[in-house]
Amino acid sequence: MKKSYIKSLVLFLAMGGSLTFTSCEHYLDVENPSTISQDAVFTSVSYTNSAVISIYNRLMGDNTYGSRISTLYPNAADDFRVGGAYNPLDRRGISGYGVHPDNTELFRPFLELYSGIERANIAIKYIPASNLYNNGTPAEQAAMRKLHGEALTLRAVFYHELIRNWGDVPAQFEPSADIPDLNIPKTDRDEIYDRLLDDLKLAAELVPWRSESGDPSTRVTKGAVKGLRARLALARGGYSLRRESRAMERRSDYKDYYQIARNETWDIIQSGQHGLNPSYENIFRGLHTSSMDPTGERIFEAGAYGGNARTDSKLGYSNGLRIDASSSYGQANGQLEAIPTYFYAFDPVGDIRRDVTLAYFSINKDDQIDLSTSILMRDGKFRKYWTGITGTNQTLGINWPILRYADVLLMFAEADNELNGGPSGEAIAAYEAVRRRAFAGHEDRMGVTPTDQQGFFQAVAQERFLEFGGEGSSQI
Repeated sequence: MKKSYIKSLVLFLAMGGSLTFTSCEHYLDVENPSTISQDAVFTSVSYTNSAVISIYNRLMGDNTYGSRISTLYPNAADDFRVGGAYNPLDRRGISGYGVHPDNTELFRPFLELYSGIERANIAIKYIPASNLYNNGTPAEQAAMRKLHGEALTLRAVFYHELIRNWGDVPAQFEPSADIPDLNIPKTDRDEIYDRLLDDLKLAAELVPWRSESGDPSTRVTKGAVKGLRARLALARGGYSLRRESRAMERRSDYKDYYQIARNETWDIIQSGQHGLNPSYENIFRGLHTSSMDPTGERIFEAGAYGGNARTDSKLGYSNGLRIDASSSYGQANGQLEAIPTYFYAFDPVGDIRRDVTLAYFSINKDDQIDLSTSILMRDGKFRKYWTGITGTNQTLGINWPILRYADVLLMFAEADNELNGGPSGEAIAAYEAVRRRAFAGHEDRMGVTPTDQQGFFQAVAQERFLEFGGEGSSQI
């Protein structure tokens, strides 16, 4: 009986094998139900939205705004440094201007930014070519055009970070599959910026204002597009270290780009879509809980989620207020250390930004404030206890602010001042709005606003520096 069963089983398997081989050609023609072809993705608004969400996915994580791009790369100035003994092979080498080619903190962020560009390139190619984009219902066309504008904007964000951190880089604006030779030489940053500025001009026509879309600040809206276009225009028109001359230079047509920045920021100001949060502290508290900001100051931020190193952030753990591991709040390393003189850049009485930006205390194992560490200050805008998350968690779901309305006001003041040979009434008003919020309740400490061009520019630069305070001054 057992032999008969085995014989029947062998015969069945042999028949199955013959059926498999004889029908192999037809079987391979069947589409795998667990995957979606590239052509199919852009035939649905829902699928296209998922494709664009995958681009947003590259904004966050350890290798981008979750850690390295936001906190490790920019902090090597007269405000903050990465703590610890100098080592050219890790994050402390970045802070000490001694980066080695084998530095472990450089390779993956570089690849991650290009991964975001590749995803954006695919969406930018296929969305405008889709049937829904050209022949769908009015609602479908509006949705697809909005997604197209978001993809264009996100690509500009990735390229801006590459240029800001690496200078001239290889630039491709098509999917890799369409490029015969991927050994691309470096492209001059001016050429890249000019292309991105054109892209963002188009994106501003495709993406609605936040009141029209109802989107949170983790999605691109028209204010974000225009604000980012202003930032890129100032980068294009400003001084940068040139490969050819090995000197800091700006081009003779720089005022054309300052005009773009003024126009875009003025559009945002006039729109009434965004305003200053009256509480400076609440701007950053809101990042810890992903709460909506009714004033719209947080125009665009990288959203953190998932509790992992790929899509979440270590903001508030690796940087921010230092907390002892035995505390009930759970450990926070506070690896960014303030340069002591930075404390004195703030008015000692009136400027409320100082005690938010600088954490000149820590929390000890007994959950008590420890002032003995006051000589070693950390950045205070990110605090684990604001999240409500305790224990050993390193990923805390804290978003990174890419663009704020305060940034828009100060970019407008800077551009207007440069174009007019001195500040106009509008520029002074924009500058004063930021300062008045900083000195809320202490307006008598504000001093006199400079009216000469150089003095006003210096004052605006100082306000931009203090407004973003170290970890945010990277956005200047």
